Amino acid sequence: MFPRQSPREGSGEKVNSENDEREPRPTSSDNGDAAQKSWVSSYWESMMNEEMDMSQVPIFLPWRIGLFLLTSTITQNMNYLMGSFATTNYSSWTTAQQKQFYSLCYNMLYLGPLFGLIVDLIRIARERFRPVIIIACVINAIVCFVCFSTKNIESDYSTMLVLAWIMQVATMFIYMPMNAVVINYGNRLVESSHETSARIGGLMSQAMVWRTAGSLVHTVFFQFAYGDPMKPYVNYRWMCLIAGICCCLLILQVLFLTKRYYYTDYRRVSLRTSEPVVFYRNVLNVGKNAISRHDETFGGRFMFTVCFAFIYFMLPDALLNTKFSFEYQFTKGFSLGLSQANSILGSLGALLGALAYALWMYFAQRSEASHGRMFHANPFIICLAGCSVWAFGTFFHFWGVMGSSNAKFNYHVFIPIESLFVNACLRFAFMPALSLAAMQAPRFYETAAFQLFSVSVSGAGVVSSAVTSSFMSSLGVSEVDGYWKALPLFMLFQFVPMVIAPTLPKFREDATLPVAGESYEPLNENEAQSPARNAYGTHPADVCVA
Repeated sequence: MFPRQSPREGSGEKVNSENDEREPRPTSSDNGDAAQKSWVSSYWESMMNEEMDMSQVPIFLPWRIGLFLLTSTITQNMNYLMGSFATTNYSSWTTAQQKQFYSLCYNMLYLGPLFGLIVDLIRIARERFRPVIIIACVINAIVCFVCFSTKNIESDYSTMLVLAWIMQVATMFIYMPMNAVVINYGNRLVESSHETSARIGGLMSQAMVWRTAGSLVHTVFFQFAYGDPMKPYVNYRWMCLIAGICCCLLILQVLFLTKRYYYTDYRRVSLRTSEPVVFYRNVLNVGKNAISRHDETFGGRFMFTVCFAFIYFMLPDALLNTKFSFEYQFTKGFSLGLSQANSILGSLGALLGALAYALWMYFAQRSEASHGRMFHANPFIICLAGCSVWAFGTFFHFWGVMGSSNAKFNYHVFIPIESLFVNACLRFAFMPALSLAAMQAPRFYETAAFQLFSVSVSGAGVVSSAVTSSFMSSLGVSEVDGYWKALPLFMLFQFVPMVIAPTLPKFREDATLPVAGESYEPLNENEAQSPARNAYGTHPADVCVA
């Protein structure tokens, strides 16, 4: 028999063993000093950490994610310049070739939900987004370097068609994970199961600030690097080289400047609980839960939000459909410097609009956290703010249209100011729909969800253009004759979505997100297979419908 130990002795040995595990033993060296980790190993260990700090709810977007959004937006915009390089000899193409090129290269957006679902279902070393981004950047870098190094490649239609199509698809896989990374970060820990869209809307608006800043940087660079279209300083061939370099820089940034837990799936699952199997079970249960009186169909609230976004953007509008046509008679006479200033001010206005919404969501979240006032960021309030700001931007445009009757009205001064103001209003008005979609996006399917949202917004824009044209034809007006008569009606149309806004869901569909201040453990295989779940539990669960 082994000698018995007193509890005090046993506990003392246990404490000592725990201390030994927490504090590494110093190793001897020639000079007798204890060996310490180098800053490289410490930095790399921090980068490869798979768990975020669960003591505080994320309210501010980390600068590492923000820098990733900035760089990826610049890379995305630079890659799209290859489309202009590919259409250098557009006038020499046949009508069939022109239609083929545009149908293949500029309609890939509508396959975004399918591509997004592929990104959501595939895991490589438990990572969801980083492998896809790296592969897409490598492909785009190769395409850009080929376009730069091959002389007269733009004269070969078949080659440019294939390269442009590859570039479009690869670029989609670069920008698709952007919103998903932000939502995945924000949903790791929530304030409460009944929090509104203020916090996640604030994170999304902060992400939009970084992305719009990337667009502003690209606009400034392109306007001054390209210069006069007739005599560009840097032509599109050299732009392809710069785009390839941007892809390489993005790869380095994703590998060495972003933390691993931004991309990891923190659940411990086996083949039976893997994402493709869970998705298959969800599809099988959609029909059953659609007719059930007790269960809610998975993703139902998100689909309702997507339908609302379609209605929100499909109405007749002047700022996105007719403003450019009306002002073209004045902008075509702008000097090069004034045209550059007009473009830069438009991008700056979009940045200010996103920043204004981010500040509003920040103060709304602070108010809710301290006083519990939920109405500050409920769907009705934020949609009313978006509609009002959109209508106010239309009113500013209406003011400029009325100035056409005054011979002394200077459009060379008004149009750049209008670009700043109108783009700020449009970006602010876009954020409510984005925030609501982010709050209701199904967990672990964020990429597919946001591509579906993008398709809805894009399709609504097509419908809005057709409806606006038909509406103006019915009034007997055009962009140059009686245009002002349609603008007050356009302002009224902006408030039509408010009829539906009170029915929008106020809280998340998924009530299983980990809540701050409560116990939290990563999901294991047994919990993933168990159908019994606490309605407001803190354990992350699979997105299967029980």
